Amino acid sequence: MKGVGGAGHSPWLTKDPIVTAAQIITNLQSIVSRQANLSEGVAVISVGQINAGNRINIIPEEATFSGTIRTLNEVTRTQVHEAVTRMAQKVSEASGLTADVKINRTTAVLYNNPDLTLRMLPALERAAGAGRVLEMPPGLAADDFAAFAAAAPGFYWFLNASPYADRAGAPNHSPLFAVDEQYLKTGVKALVNVVLHYMQTSGVGQPAR
Repeated sequence: MKGVGGAGHSPWLTKDPIVTAAQIITNLQSIVSRQANLSEGVAVISVGQINAGNRINIIPEEATFSGTIRTLNEVTRTQVHEAVTRMAQKVSEASGLTADVKINRTTAVLYNNPDLTLRMLPALERAAGAGRVLEMPPGLAADDFAAFAAAAPGFYWFLNASPYADRAGAPNHSPLFAVDEQYLKTGVKALVNVVLHYMQTSGVGQPAR
């Protein structure tokens, strides 16, 4: 957001980008609750960074913020991207500022191929043990593996390496994140089993034991 800077004691002579940025950030959540068609797929908009000014008594000329957008399909993704751009530009315009909006379409939606997933389940169960392979609900974490899964059938799985016997461990990006490294062996075994099982069910090789 670009406005007009000035002294904090006379804000009427400025066009305050900080106040405008705060309004936009708050209003972005109405895109999820009032504009995105949540019956077609969930959406999340999270702002993780704000930068503006360098003095407590000076209203700056510019303010920037950045964040992440997560959806479970490309239609919702496009709708949310358009709504974010429109929201930032129109709220800025209403306050006499301009907004330069940049949205990077990086990681695509990661889609597990259903047939391949079912086909590989026996390999995972051999590695982890019967009853220890669980289906997870859709999630909004992102991974570059989506690029591979878009080019060829693929499926993505998680390895439970919690150091606690009775609960899940802290997620990544948490300062409390920790893993029990003994489960890395299970992860290696799972990967080897899946590769060999894929080869065997495709007519080549034998599954690992």
